Amino acid sequence: PADTVVDIYLPPVTYTGDLHISSRAVNLYGCCDGSGRTVIKGSLTVSTHVPDKVVLHDLDFVGNGGNGLTATASTMIENCSFTGYDIGAAVENGGMIGVESCTFRQNGIGFRYNTNSYYSFKTAFPDSVVEDNGIGVQFLNIPGNTLLDFVGTVFSNNTTDIDNPISYPIETSLATFK
Repeated sequence: PADTVVDIYLPPVTYTGDLHISSRAVNLYGCCDGSGRTVIKGSLTVSTHVPDKVVLHDLDFVGNGGNGLTATASTMIENCSFTGYDIGAAVENGGMIGVESCTFRQNGIGFRYNTNSYYSFKTAFPDSVVEDNGIGVQFLNIPGNTLLDFVGTVFSNNTTDIDNPISYPIETSLATFK
């Protein structure tokens, strides 16, 4: 059925090209067994809201500009890396990303929020590395005022660690800034 989540386990190879997840929730699990990592050279767009959220786990996104991930739906990214994009992960209208133990390195912007609505929300972004980006994290638009916590996240060598022109409430006391 269309409302069934599909789990796809990917071997440690490099996939080249763009992918769009739109009609059903597809969870992508990369390889992390020590034999190598699953690499995606291209971009991924997530726009499905059926049934809940998409999970991306153990994937290395490698780009040459553009967006690594564009989420207009709820997407959980765990143990993923984003390198070489204009924007590593972009949240656009209707979307939200949950970030856990991810690396954003050498992007114009590590990850950016620009949404007027969202369907689910994760308030902690723990144990990530945000380094060598122009802007580490950018908040352009998020409705509400739920406190976002960067506990255990390391910000290092970004031109700007956090760009927050909307003064969205964030907690960084347990983050590290180098």
